[in-house]
Amino acid sequence: MKWDLSLSPSLPSPVRIGRCQKRSILAKIYARTFQTSGRTARAYVQMVLSEETSASGFLLVRGRTLIGSGYVILSAPESAFLFGFGILPAYQRQGLGFASLQALKSFLPETCRSLTVQVSGENHPARKLYEKAGFVITQQLFYYGWDASF
Repeated sequence: MKWDLSLSPSLPSPVRIGRCQKRSILAKIYARTFQTSGRTARAYVQMVLSEETSASGFLLVRGRTLIGSGYVILSAPESAFLFGFGILPAYQRQGLGFASLQALKSFLPETCRSLTVQVSGENHPARKLYEKAGFVITQQLFYYGWDASF
């Protein structure tokens, strides 16, 4: 899904975004957000931050409360990819995902005009959030080994 940032207005957001390259913090939040093991979370954070030189981890904060995290990878001055974006379970379904995406616009370089995210077609809450924010489906991917009959 792709978001043309020039087409959607910037709205005020109660969420602030701060850069974070501390892998232990990012892994802990990732594990809690996506309810996975610490080992899996550490491997994911290691992969994203080690393999991508333009990767920036970020924390999502509302007031003084940490509510989530994610990563942005700049692919060119005018485009970026969003990875591992998530809101901690205790703060989901409160409009904070949408508010966080609005805040993310100010975190990106001024030259960035589009943001791309890959999301599973089965992840209906995420797809609904991205569509509400202004993302549109640009490509559908089908992976080997996936069988809809299961």
